[in-house]
Amino acid sequence: MVVQLPTMKKIYLLALTLISISTQAQLLTAEELNQKKEFTSLEEALKNPDSVYRLNLENQNLTEIPSSISTLKNLNVLVLSHNKISSLPEFLFGLTQLQTLGLNDNLIEALPVNVGDLNNLTSFNLEQNKLTEIPESFGNLSRLTRLDLAWNNLLKLPESIGKLERLEYVNLYVNDLEKLPKSIGNLTSVTDFYCSSNRLKKLPDGLCNLINLRVLDLGDNQLAALPKDFGDLKQLEYLFLYENQLSKLPLSFGGLVELVELDLIGNQLSELPETIATLVKLREINLDGNNFTEFSPHLFQLKNIEGIGYSYNQISHLPDSINILQNLASLTLDDNPIADLPENFWSLTKLVYLDISGTLITIIPAKLAYLKELQELDLSNLNLTEEQREAVKLYLVHPNVQVRF
Repeated sequence: MVVQLPTMKKIYLLALTLISISTQAQLLTAEELNQKKEFTSLEEALKNPDSVYRLNLENQNLTEIPSSISTLKNLNVLVLSHNKISSLPEFLFGLTQLQTLGLNDNLIEALPVNVGDLNNLTSFNLEQNKLTEIPESFGNLSRLTRLDLAWNNLLKLPESIGKLERLEYVNLYVNDLEKLPKSIGNLTSVTDFYCSSNRLKKLPDGLCNLINLRVLDLGDNQLAALPKDFGDLKQLEYLFLYENQLSKLPLSFGGLVELVELDLIGNQLSELPETIATLVKLREINLDGNNFTEFSPHLFQLKNIEGIGYSYNQISHLPDSINILQNLASLTLDDNPIADLPENFWSLTKLVYLDISGTLITIIPAKLAYLKELQELDLSNLNLTEEQREAVKLYLVHPNVQVRF
C-alpha cells in the first residue's frame, strides 16, 4: 500500500519532534540522579557531555567557572565548593536544568539579576562567601527547598524571598541582618530556620505563621521581645534564643506543646510565664546567665524534664519540692549564692551530672551516696577542707565518677 504524502509528512514531523525531545536537557528525579555517575574531572566529563548529570569540582583551586561547563546540557547537579571563585558568569544561568548548585566557601561578592533564571533549583548553597545582598529576582527560584546563606555579610533580604513557598530549610547563620522581611511569613513549609549570630532587634509578626517549624535558632541577636503570638509555632521542637536581651516571655509560650529543648542562656529573664508548665514534652531547658533569684515553681510541673541549667544566676536556695523532678539527669547550679541543699535534693537519684561549683556550699553530706547514677560531679571553687574532699570520695558509689574539686 502506498503511503500518501500528507501521512509521510506527518511521520517526518513526528520524527523531528522526537529527535528534538531526545536532545533537550533532561531533568531527573532524585532517585535517578543517585544512579548517575558523579564526575570529578572536567576533562573526563567533556569527553561525553550528554552523559554528565552530576559534576563535582570542589577543592580544585578554581578562580573562575570554566566556560566549557556550558556544554553540559544535562547537568542537574553542580558542586563548585571550596574554590576561589569571585563572580558568576552569564553562561551559568543558561543551565536551567540545574537542581543543585553548591558554591559554598568561595569569594562571591554579588549575584547577578539573572540568578532567578535557574528556576529548577531545589538546593542552593552559598555559605561562606562575601555577599551583602540578594537580588529581588531570587524570588523566581520557586522550586527551592533548601537555601544556605550562612557566613556572608548580608545586610538585608529581599521581600521576594516570600515567594519561595516550597522552602523547608533556611540557614542565615552569621550575617549582619538587622531585620527579616515581612514576607517571611509566607514560608509556611519551612521546618528548619537558622538565623543566629545576626543583629536582629525585632521579629516580624509573620514569623508566627511558620506553623511547620521544627527547629528555630535565633541565638546571639539583640532581641528584646518575642511576638505575642509566638506560641502559634505549635510544631516547634527545638528553640534556641541564647544571648539575646529578653526580659520576659509571652504568655502564648505555653502553646509550644511539642517543645523538647529550650535554650535561653544569656538573657535578662527573672521569671518564666506560668504557661510554661504546659510544655510537658520538654526534656531540657537552659537558663544559665540570667537574672533569676529563685528556682521557677512552674518547672515542677514538668515531671519528664531531664536537664536544667541555672548557672550564673542569683538563686540563694532550692525549694524542698525539687524532689518532684524525678527524671532529672543533669543539673547545673554553679555560681549561684546557694549555701546548702534541701534534704529532698538527695532523692534525685537519676542525676548523672551535677555542677554546684562556685556556690557557697561548704558541706557535702553522706546522702550524696543516694545519687547512684552519678557520673560527673563538679565541686570546684567550694570551700571544702581536705578531710571533706576525702569523705566525698567515700560517699560516691562508683569509683569511676569524675569529681572536680
